[in-house]
Amino acid sequence: MTDRRTFLTSALVAPIAIATPAVAMVCHLDPVSEFLAIENELNAGGSSEQEYLAAIDSLYDWQPTTAEGFIRKFNALMGNPEDDGWPPRGKMLVFVRDARRLGERGQV
Repeated sequence: MTDRRTFLTSALVAPIAIATPAVAMVCHLDPVSEFLAIENELNAGGSSEQEYLAAIDSLYDWQPTTAEGFIRKFNALMGNPEDDGWPPRGKMLVFVRDARRLGERGQV
């Protein structure tokens, strides 16, 4: 049987433990969402080119853990083919690395 002190302690800590993942999701966007937000700000004149380039680098460095993340990363960095948004060959190797890693895990 649970004593009163243990019950009260767990009752006070439970809401914090439950809310922590939700707060983390609200406070931090994934690298794809961050990149797209900065890209939209840049297009609207509210972000600097330096912030945009840092977001691109961060997105290239991000290693997705799921096929969905890989596809989101690929789509964000490839851009609109009509805009000739193809990254340099060296950066294309990032996609090969990600695909190989996910394939080895059986996720692609």
